[in-house]
Parts: sequence; structure tokens; C-alpha cells
Amino acid sequence: MDWKRIENSTSPLFAGFLSSLPSLTVAGTLLAGQPIFPTVLNILPSNHVVARFDGRTTELIQGQRLGKWTLMATIESDPKHPIAVFEDFTQMQGHMLFAGVDGKELDLPKSLEPTFAESKSLYRGHSLKEIFESDRDLLAEEFLAQQADPNFDEVAACFPPIAKMHVYTFIGTHDHF
Repeated sequence: MDWKRIENSTSPLFAGFLSSLPSLTVAGTLLAGQPIFPTVLNILPSNHVVARFDGRTTELIQGQRLGKWTLMATIESDPKHPIAVFEDFTQMQGHMLFAGVDGKELDLPKSLEPTFAESKSLYRGHSLKEIFESDRDLLAEEFLAQQADPNFDEVAACFPPIAKMHVYTFIGTHDHF
């Protein structure tokens, strides 16, 4: 992800959003007596971040870890409210954390879907070669031979997950993918 582009294009809006939420604070949130997010103590002009997590205070640069948290970027669109961006890569359903020195934090849970599947679970038991070399549409014939209409989940389970899409939207360009 191009954090510099994000910082230059979206951070004023995001910084404004964070600063507009005076009650947004989860720094005191505890799990089994321990904070579940790092606490940002300082964001230095050199984009170094001093943070505390699990009783350990460390100065970090982009890409370094503190416990399960990796410092991804700092966003300094508003000098009064710099933001550190952390991400938890230890699990598929981890979190992204946007945290400021002022104690404001925004936790965004990630909802990743697998980009792989067991080959035996695909194509209703047929091999990909068998599907491509058939003169008939094997999958369509099997679905349409059933008593009921095929449902979306049943059809979607035949194919591998989409790993990358090359699409153009009004939000981004091909450079964003």
C-alpha cells in the first residue's frame, strides 16, 4: 500500500475526522488486564514513533514491530494531531489502528477473505483440465439437472476466490492496484 499517497491525499479529511471525535478513546481498553492497543507517546518529526505496548516502550520506524503491532506509517497532515498507523498481521482478522499522541484512536477490524482454496473443493470434483477440455459445459449441466434452481453460494463454491481484480473506478486508477 502506498502510504505516502494516502497521507498526501486523504489524511486531512481523516485527521479532521479523528480530531472531531473528542470522546474517541480506547487506549484504556483492557483484555485480561493488558491494553490491547499500543499507546502512542510521541511522534517525532523524523516519522519515528515512541509507543508503549505490553509494558514495553520503544521508538519505532516504519515497518518495525511492537508486540503484534507493525508501524505502517505516520500521517502528519495536521502538525497538532499527527497520527501513527499500526496493523496487526498476526491473524487474518487482525486490526488497523490509527492512533494519536492525544490518546484518540480508531480501531478498524480487517475482514480478509482467503485468496486460495483446496483444489479438491473446486469445480464440483472435476479437474480444471476436464472443465476446459469438455465440449459441453459440465458445471452448468450438473446445476441444471438438479430439482431446484442453483443458489449463489453453491455456484460460487465451484470457483477459486478472486485474488486480484483489475478494475477502474472513479476512486482510483490502475496505479492503485
